[in-house]
Amino acid sequence: MVRIPACHAGGREFESRPFRQHNEASSKDEAFLYLRNNIMNKSELIKSMARLSGTSQAETKRGLNALLSQVKQALCEGEKVYLPQFGTFELRYHLPKQGRNPQTGEVMDIDGFNQPSVRFSKNLKQLIPKNR
Repeated sequence: MVRIPACHAGGREFESRPFRQHNEASSKDEAFLYLRNNIMNKSELIKSMARLSGTSQAETKRGLNALLSQVKQALCEGEKVYLPQFGTFELRYHLPKQGRNPQTGEVMDIDGFNQPSVRFSKNLKQLIPKNR
């Protein structure tokens, strides 16, 4: 386990799982299992947040769901959501363009569309080790 200093963990020290490169896995199955074990899903996030904040998992889940629904609603209304020390959620418009149908070669018009995106803050980017 790797101990992460308190300054990088919001004032609390915690341990993270060690990181291993893909080529160190002896098989594809082992690499897949390793990658799957290094993904934090929603329930793991809720457990971690509840432990750090000292609240119940049910309260934490309601708070996380409220945050996610507000971000979704703001994006649907075309607003940006800025969270200091984390990043900005926003819509990016992709211009209309022409493409080709790969089966027939026929030229077709592709409509413009909005794509949700996240731009992470400089502070958050600096916390991520470069060798990962």
